Amino acid sequence: MSLKHLKTVLDKNGSVSTSLEAIFQNAATISDFAAGYFSRIGDLLLRLDLQAIQKMVETIIAAGNRGNTIYVFGNGGSAALATHFANDLSVGVRAPGAPPFRVVSLSDNLAVVTALANDEGYDHVFVRQLEELGCGSGSFGKRKFAQCTQGPEICRTYRRRHHRVLRL
Repeated sequence: MSLKHLKTVLDKNGSVSTSLEAIFQNAATISDFAAGYFSRIGDLLLRLDLQAIQKMVETIIAAGNRGNTIYVFGNGGSAALATHFANDLSVGVRAPGAPPFRVVSLSDNLAVVTALANDEGYDHVFVRQLEELGCGSGSFGKRKFAQCTQGPEICRTYRRRHHRVLRL
């Protein structure tokens, strides 16, 4: 692999990691690419904040134990991840005899997503659905739980409309 062609990106800690594009461009074989890709994934996994993961899991379990509904959403590939995550929570991790998590992916109804994007603007797509499901001003506390998987613009829109922070 030539250093001249190696593209790098700085992560938030300032260390250099190899970009996937550089791995692809500099791989002579599929095996080279696979080795570089798996090495990159391994590096990323080692940098995960395990305490943040612990907190997220505890928050989700607590919401489930309270009988709250968990809302997930995303754009593009993240929409597919939201759907998969909703499936995993509702079916995949259910313990025998335990009640299932109540989880809804707001990305799944294409007609609603595209209508809201067209009529109100894309930054309102998920906020409006949360409002329609009773997560608006005054009702967000004990009954509902929202997982904001999208960018800050959605949280800002929610805050502007309801003068409160979308619970993460």
